[in-house]
Amino acid sequence: MLSRRRFIELSAASAGALALRGLASAQEERTPVIDMHVHFLRKVASPPLYAPGLKDNPLVSHWTWHEHNGDLLVQEMNVAGVDKALLKTFNAEDIAYPLKMEFGAEPWQFESSEGYMLEYRDKYPDRFFWAATVNPTLEDFQERWMGKFARNLQGIVLFPGLQDHALDHPNITWLLDECEKRSLRAVQMSFENVNRSHTSADYIRQLHDMIDAHPTLHFSFLHTGYQVPHMLEREPTLQLINHFNEKNGNVWAQTGNYYLDTRYPFPNQLEGTKDLFDNIGSERVIWATDWPWIENIGKYYQFVQSVRENCTYMTKEQMAKYLGGNALDFLALSTS
Repeated sequence: MLSRRRFIELSAASAGALALRGLASAQEERTPVIDMHVHFLRKVASPPLYAPGLKDNPLVSHWTWHEHNGDLLVQEMNVAGVDKALLKTFNAEDIAYPLKMEFGAEPWQFESSEGYMLEYRDKYPDRFFWAATVNPTLEDFQERWMGKFARNLQGIVLFPGLQDHALDHPNITWLLDECEKRSLRAVQMSFENVNRSHTSADYIRQLHDMIDAHPTLHFSFLHTGYQVPHMLEREPTLQLINHFNEKNGNVWAQTGNYYLDTRYPFPNQLEGTKDLFDNIGSERVIWATDWPWIENIGKYYQFVQSVRENCTYMTKEQMAKYLGGNALDFLALSTS
């Protein structure tokens, strides 16, 4: 005859086993949560880099004074329930213009290089995808990119406004052709700091030609392409996205940075996400944060929590697609 204590122990063990089997089953079926825009940053200059308007209170923007590396983000992802993230690398020369304009800093003062970031990609290979920023103005461009392809590159990122170049630059054309040959399909695009040599309208025209010439590639607008000043215009961007999705089904938009200048539950983010949902469809909207730039707005887990609690217009399936499934489609990857 079992003692009461032994009965309780066996019952607990049985219940625990059932719970674990249920959890494993749920994990097998669950679409992973993927943050499609993160960076690792380390300040290497002294004194700290201060963003405009924060010189009297620099500790508010954590990225102006302490390191945000892969170890930290993985722990944040664990707390938030984020399975994977796309690490967007850029070398110092790639971002020289915004560093000077926004921080009064030189490239050597800010560590965000591939060498630094990919250490953590390799340390946590099951947690990170990798996309590298394109700078077609650099010497030995093709040789540099052949080296990137050899390091398990999974996407590229165009920043024409940062380097002030056209989208039909010969090195861009070569790289897109090379991506097609290698079945690397993910092309992210950001249009920050336009209106230097090319206007928003110029880039819309160039985008039509570029996407038309590469119908098998997948294109995604970072920051939706238009959500912050000095980017593209909203209506032409939405029209372009819908045009090519009707034609090829190959354009997405990411929602990162709507978080800025708001507090939890981040109404700008919720409004911008709903606007995209209504205008380009639930299958074309990708969740992203642009961590760690959002650290002065809220804690990482809140950016997932806000979606789950407030995007009530989404069905369960649509929310799973927004938080990860659409990212997998864009990257042309399975759910494994």
